Amino acid sequence: MANLHKILQVPANLTDDSIKSAKESINEQIKSMDKWCIRTAFNMALMDTQQLAAIQIAKDRGYDDLAIAMLKEMEVQNA
Repeated sequence: MANLHKILQVPANLTDDSIKSAKESINEQIKSMDKWCIRTAFNMALMDTQQLAAIQIAKDRGYDDLAIAMLKEMEVQNA
């Protein structure tokens, strides 16, 4: 447990700004990976309902740009 405590301690050379910047960067990476996962699920979907579910998930998570792009792609597929 002492080792875990040492790992969780913030090094003295890190400032609040550098930590904030790093967190923002990591959050952007997570958001990008989340979008990629949703897009991959959409691309692998075998049924329209699965594609619509992926679109709804993107919309629910605030990725309106992704939801719109997938909806447009679905419209082209079904034309």
